Amino acid sequence: MLGKHIYALRALKGGTRLALLNYSAFIRSLRTFYTGLVLSIDYKLNFRKTNADNIGDLHLRSAQRVFDVLAKNGGLYLKVGQAIAMQSSVLPPAFQKMFAQLFDNAPQVSYKEVLRVFKEEFNGQSPDDIFMPGSFEKQAIASASIAQVHRARLKDGTPVAVKIQKPQIATWIRWDLQSWSILMWLESKLFDVNFYFIVPYVQERLKSECDFIIEADNSDRTRASVQAEPSLRDKVYIPIIFRQYTTKRIMVAEWIDGVKLWDKEAISGSWRGYDMVGKPIGRRRAQPKKQNMAQDFTSLFEASPNVRHDTTVRRAGLGLSPTDVMKTIVRLFGYQMFVWGHVHADPHPGNIFVRRKPNGRPEVVLIDHGLYVDLSDQMRRDYCELWVSLMSGDNKAIGRVAERWGIGNADMFASATLMRPYSGGDQSFSRSLMGTDDPNGPGTSYEMNERMRQGMKSFLSDTTKIPRELVFLSRSMRIIQGNNQLMGSPVNRIKETALAASRGLLLAQTITSGHATWREKFMAYCRYAIFRLVIISSDIIFLAVRLRQVLRLGEGFEDELEAMMRAMAKEDFGIELNSSVFEG
Repeated sequence: MLGKHIYALRALKGGTRLALLNYSAFIRSLRTFYTGLVLSIDYKLNFRKTNADNIGDLHLRSAQRVFDVLAKNGGLYLKVGQAIAMQSSVLPPAFQKMFAQLFDNAPQVSYKEVLRVFKEEFNGQSPDDIFMPGSFEKQAIASASIAQVHRARLKDGTPVAVKIQKPQIATWIRWDLQSWSILMWLESKLFDVNFYFIVPYVQERLKSECDFIIEADNSDRTRASVQAEPSLRDKVYIPIIFRQYTTKRIMVAEWIDGVKLWDKEAISGSWRGYDMVGKPIGRRRAQPKKQNMAQDFTSLFEASPNVRHDTTVRRAGLGLSPTDVMKTIVRLFGYQMFVWGHVHADPHPGNIFVRRKPNGRPEVVLIDHGLYVDLSDQMRRDYCELWVSLMSGDNKAIGRVAERWGIGNADMFASATLMRPYSGGDQSFSRSLMGTDDPNGPGTSYEMNERMRQGMKSFLSDTTKIPRELVFLSRSMRIIQGNNQLMGSPVNRIKETALAASRGLLLAQTITSGHATWREKFMAYCRYAIFRLVIISSDIIFLAVRLRQVLRLGEGFEDELEAMMRAMAKEDFGIELNSSVFEG
């Protein structure tokens, strides 16, 4: 009888907790809908030509409203805010600084909540039942929007990282994604630009990120691909996943000691042994702080947003070359995009570790494999062809890919892909957006914003054809560009990416294409060899920029590309691309 009462009390307690979680999710959704409705009405009433002088104020209060609802809701909403921050340079300036704040560490859940997840996933077992008793650290060493990571040891003493999904995520995700879906549909209708077409695909990807078994599968697949590629197997490491301790909400992986990519000084500082990494070894003459995107990008992913290293103190490090590190990273992602078709979609500096091998060479460690995008063979081949065509100036081929993908303007598409102005096209679209036929110039803020809206509508010509994967491919490419800037632009990213694309295209035309004749294969190899010779020209430009950078006569390669993009965006679209997007 007593057992029945205990069972009933537990069931009541569980039901009450579930009801509270659903109520919390309902309130979050209600808050989101209210904010979306207020934003829509505000823009409909005030985004007018007659109100051009107040457009900046409209953007500012809108940014504050969106930021407030994302920060209050937390969870997946933080990921949405971080995605906005990563792309905020193409949004009004009011959005740019505000959303960078969402990269601060997410709140941790208590050990009591962690214990509940463990017991639910492991049939009532606690961490001490699974790991070496007393080794599971109750305080998380890192916390993100979906999960947090604790340190522990297996019973044989092996150190491991234990990734635990926050208990409310499973309930919140259904409500959050549905709320976002409705808001995207509403915004598309109100502003007559179809952004809704990406919603189902993004929903699917975010749901998969919450399943740690899928993350383990992604990790194992990438590990196998790296091991099979001779140019990467000794330079890239993917941590081992302990599948016997991995469930949908808990994942146990090999513990990795290394330096996160954001800490350039610890990577390149003088090697004095592992015990000295990060420790002061002397002082340097203080240099004035240089405000640029690379420095801002660094501040995003520091272990604590309140910690700033004293730049007048020299610290010991791994003694590694930033060029070697970045070349490996760019090559790895080139293979993922153009050869393997299995792409890590969140390669920010916090997900990349660097460590020193016994031979003194760097090894890049890639973690957090939850968010991936898979490319079909045709999509991968088209993407290879696009990059090769961009570098060789083959506008007809670029146009063919754009047409196949339902994109209305090849010039704009080319610039967005390269992340630098593309000057090989006819520029007709840019001229129309600039309003050069108007004797009064580009016009007011309203007119420039309206041209941008019309331009985006034209760009998304046929959303039934546009590959949804481009959402995450462009995200990955943008983050890799930021990583290169962070390290001082030591690598010609565009050249390395184009070489990977040419290799992927060669493989598609020769090895993976079973019906290719010997003549077609021979011609493919000839085109590949010629392309590699042609691509050397980009190295000449890159080396010239690097020389200017070393002599302190100019910015790094990525900084110059960014400056060109800012100038083009200002002239063509009236958009202020802020180089200090990630400050604060």
